[in-house]
Amino acid sequence: MKYKEHGRFYCDPEEENGFMRPPKEDSRSIQACFMRLMHRYTSVNYKRFLGIGIHPGQLAFVKAISEHEGISQRELAEGLHVKAPTVAVAVKRLEKADVICRRPDPKDQRISRLYLDKKGKEIAEEVILAIEENEAVLTDGFSEEELEQLRDFFRRMSENMEQLAKPDAKAAEENQVGSNRESKRF
Repeated sequence: MKYKEHGRFYCDPEEENGFMRPPKEDSRSIQACFMRLMHRYTSVNYKRFLGIGIHPGQLAFVKAISEHEGISQRELAEGLHVKAPTVAVAVKRLEKADVICRRPDPKDQRISRLYLDKKGKEIAEEVILAIEENEAVLTDGFSEEELEQLRDFFRRMSENMEQLAKPDAKAAEENQVGSNRESKRF
């Protein structure tokens, strides 16, 4: 098969509708390498975390709540850099699975604080152990200097990606300002 390059993806002209596929394994695309790593990480850990009693997508929530018991949903969203509705869905599922519970804030009854239940504490211990094991496997064979450099690369790439998000945030802000102007017309 011959591939035509279109940006960082390759088009197989023999595939129906010129199906776009990620670059081959030997690709020098950082994005393709990162996507491949994330896919492998997810594939390897999916069954493992289900066996613990948690969906892999809930890992970060359980870990954050275990490290910051009494955190609010808003604080959780900010800390994990996810949207409030994402947190609301995860919290609802974790609560239904008896992993976490909500308790009203003693100073402000409008705020619910999140805590691990007994089952949640057991799961959190297993999750933290699994994360530590993953870290050991991921970093096996790297020197401390290489790991520090890798952390710096990831931090910088994350900051670069934030730049892509800024136009979206600015557009949303402009839409909000515009809708406020429109609503004031009435």
